Amino acid sequence: MKRRLPFALLTLVLAACAQPPDSGGTLPPEPVGNYDSVDGAWTTPPHLSAQSLTADVNTLYYETALVATNAWGPIEVDRSNGERGIGDGQTLTLNGTIYPKGYGVHAPSELKYSLAGSDNARCVRFRSQIGVDDEVGSRGSVVFQVWGDGEKLYDSGVMTGASATKSVSVDLRGKKTIRMVVTDAGNGKTADHADWIAPTITCVPDITGSVSRGTGIYQDTHRNVPVTFTNSSGKFAGDLSFRLTSDVSVNDYKGTRFRLDTWGTKIVGAGTFQRNLSVYMPPLAFLELGEEEPELPYPDTLVVFYRGEEVTRVPLRVYPIRQSTSPLFPSTTIEVRLGEPTIVIVPVEADPGGETTGPAFSIYPDSDSPAWLDVQEIGGGEVPKEGGAIQVKFTATRAPEPNEPRERYARLRIYDYRLAGGNFTSLSNVNVRFVP
Repeated sequence: MKRRLPFALLTLVLAACAQPPDSGGTLPPEPVGNYDSVDGAWTTPPHLSAQSLTADVNTLYYETALVATNAWGPIEVDRSNGERGIGDGQTLTLNGTIYPKGYGVHAPSELKYSLAGSDNARCVRFRSQIGVDDEVGSRGSVVFQVWGDGEKLYDSGVMTGASATKSVSVDLRGKKTIRMVVTDAGNGKTADHADWIAPTITCVPDITGSVSRGTGIYQDTHRNVPVTFTNSSGKFAGDLSFRLTSDVSVNDYKGTRFRLDTWGTKIVGAGTFQRNLSVYMPPLAFLELGEEEPELPYPDTLVVFYRGEEVTRVPLRVYPIRQSTSPLFPSTTIEVRLGEPTIVIVPVEADPGGETTGPAFSIYPDSDSPAWLDVQEIGGGEVPKEGGAIQVKFTATRAPEPNEPRERYARLRIYDYRLAGGNFTSLSNVNVRFVP
């Protein structure tokens, strides 16, 4: 960052130029009690040189003011306003708290700065703490305002020496200039000693991002999603952070939104950088039997931040793919007896296997199955994440009626309630025979 002379040095040079013409180089005696009838105004000529705001948190101490006016003596740097002399104020103090950095002004007052960042930086946020300095006790009455171009962006309301310190945070996006204004609240300027504590302007680098296409991710698995970042701020070196957002309800997509497990990255210098974002797709809850994978991905957006301020937004198109979990029932006939369970070991394929837990099945005979047949999984029907086997119990709850066949197929309804979110996932047919 090109470093300019501190505002304090500018004050020393210009103070003499601001003396009243009839002063003869000596300021008139300081008034007692009421300042309103005495002209102690101070101003600098305009300075239109380029600013050096970079992609960072910039203190205004090192920036050249385009306009600087003050109702009572010069604006003080790192001191309260005091009187009309240079450096005659005290340590900046609000409500008993001492602050090392800031401006001491006297209402009505104005400081104006350009927001033209260098190295393509975009200035997006103004922050400061404000209040009436303790040196006037509970007296004084001022209003702090922040203006962006011709729009008022912040108004503190009337503050006195008895008011609590306030914090100012103003969005400057799209603005070319900022004005820090303090008014006398309409009742005169007596004791209106106001402090701007540690005023800063945060600027962000000129970075954009893109994702070339949507990426499919199996449920209960991670996958890397490549994102390309382009940085046009050549001197920038810093850490970006990420957050996922969406304007669409999860319910609109009948499932659980994926999880972003990469929280940020570092970018150094201008150029194009590819970063892999680790994305986890949880077990799904929206794919019904026969329903194909969704054609559209989740409409989520990757929001990129620097120093807590938004830099860019990248559409992140990721869509879910359900794992294939298939119980493989035997093709041979299963014999069942009244009240005597027959246990069948059923292999289960999980493709691909999940990262956390495997399938967990509930199995019921549907209306096409024999009325005398009961089928249940044993032990919750759980399978290891890479696949395995479940035990299924077949039992005859009663003997077939004379008009009912003793041997026929049974259609089983299978619910994968862990990896498929508890929905009906498949049908299987098995042959069963009642044995007396």
